[in-house]
Amino acid sequence: MKHTLVFLLLATFIGCSNTHESNESVIAANSYLMGKWSGSGNFLDQEFDQEMGEIPFIIDIYSSELAVTVGETKMVNPQLIPAKFGFEIRGELAGPISSNQRIEKDKMIILLVMPEHNRELAQNWDSNFHLKENFSFDFTMKVGGVKLQKSQTSLTQNIPTKNI
Repeated sequence: MKHTLVFLLLATFIGCSNTHESNESVIAANSYLMGKWSGSGNFLDQEFDQEMGEIPFIIDIYSSELAVTVGETKMVNPQLIPAKFGFEIRGELAGPISSNQRIEKDKMIILLVMPEHNRELAQNWDSNFHLKENFSFDFTMKVGGVKLQKSQTSLTQNIPTKNI
């Protein structure tokens, strides 16, 4: 019985460990992601959406790093993670996304839904976002949608000198 308990704890630890690729390696393998992506999002909960207003999103993907601005704040150490539907960006928010924000949620996951074929040609992403208290399940998370469009300006020359 003691060995079974140790095995289950070890299996749980391994299953829950965070083993994501670095942003740099994900971007290198998917260079078509590089550029400035922007759009405005809204929450699905209409009452909450009226309270928060339209939320601007800016996602700058450089050759070696990622910078995300959501509303009035920035995402701290955002992670770009490949997924079956496209990519996921997750990170903590440095502050509230709006001065109207009254809830204590400081984590965000942005789900970048990409076409199954010819992803490198995509100029628009239909995306969802989750404003949450934690990165596991949050019964009270606020869900929204944003359509991101790729800017035609190149970011390869404007690489920031410091991580955001």
